[in-house]
Amino acid sequence: NNIVVDGPANRADKEITIHPCINPLTLNGGTLSNNNLTYVVGGGSNYALGNFYVSSGKYYWEVILTNTGFTFGVAGAGTTHTGNGNGSITAMYDAANNGGEKKINGTTTSYAVGITPSNGDRGQVMLNLDDNEITFGVNNYFGSAISITDAAYTPHFARNTGSDQGTAVFAQGSWTYSAPSGYSALTST
Repeated sequence: NNIVVDGPANRADKEITIHPCINPLTLNGGTLSNNNLTYVVGGGSNYALGNFYVSSGKYYWEVILTNTGFTFGVAGAGTTHTGNGNGSITAMYDAANNGGEKKINGTTTSYAVGITPSNGDRGQVMLNLDDNEITFGVNNYFGSAISITDAAYTPHFARNTGSDQGTAVFAQGSWTYSAPSGYSALTST
């Protein structure tokens, strides 16, 4: 976890803010580094999940696409994983194929964000649990909102092509773009 303490350490009313990371206990292949924010997925049907779930609110985070095949999104609390970004309750974005695809609950279809992603681009996630939808973007170009149905979600990372790699950017101070109005960093206190 990335932890930020709000206020002096000796204050009784201080608040601790926890930014998520990729949970090494959910790692199904591949390797983690950079405080469990960078995931080298490797081959096969590898995937990993975030370290906590959220059930309400509007959240934003970015992903550095070291390789465009790095697939990112969310997994529901009740997901049965089949790997490679597929699962019974998942919403994922894959920048590698056909200018972008979405994988919703294991079904892949076209999903345009307005540009063709390249290695090094910034993937973006807008998770709106108040309206039960998720929107993906790349370099501040966004696709349309996608309906989601589970009660709680966590970040989800996987691969689509060969040995893909990406870095989750949950801390607002490290974002390239500003969060859309009404959205905040994914945190726990």
